[in-house]
Amino acid sequence: MAAAGTENREASDYRFTPMIGRLERIFQLSLADDPALAATICERFLAPIFAVGRVYDDALPALAQLREAGVRTAIVSNAPWGSPPEMWHEELRRLRLSDAVDTVVLCGDVGWRKPAPDIFRYAMSKLGCEPAGCVFVGDDLRWDVEGSAAVGMRPLLIDRDGRHPDYKGQRVADLRGILAALRR
Repeated sequence: MAAAGTENREASDYRFTPMIGRLERIFQLSLADDPALAATICERFLAPIFAVGRVYDDALPALAQLREAGVRTAIVSNAPWGSPPEMWHEELRRLRLSDAVDTVVLCGDVGWRKPAPDIFRYAMSKLGCEPAGCVFVGDDLRWDVEGSAAVGMRPLLIDRDGRHPDYKGQRVADLRGILAALRR
């Protein structure tokens, strides 16, 4: 447990730290020679996370509305413990989210976690847009709001549970409010 506790942190510069290296340090073994074992351990780690994951009822309809309105969209996400991006891509496909957006950008794809500017810039390059033309919707003040604003995007806080009553910026209570927020 102590070894796991020392690995339960992210790099201060937001560089992506792969799960495999963390597991090798925790269990004091080398997984480089056994990719099947490495994949199995990662799958077992993520299984309870994927088991409770859900798509909010408003997500797919809101993404469909944005697409119909000609708005290009991306999922830009960090992953817990540097978990392998390919497993998250598979999960997003299973949840039908990958097909609902133009691109998916995960921290493991880029090598940087939000709020590092690199992940936001990479997403913009995939969408073919400039910061001034981007709205970034997220629920975390530091990772999403501050990170996107730092690269010139317009942040839009999604505050489903009213956890940020003191936030003075633009917000929506759910994803259905995005189109109206874009018009402001």
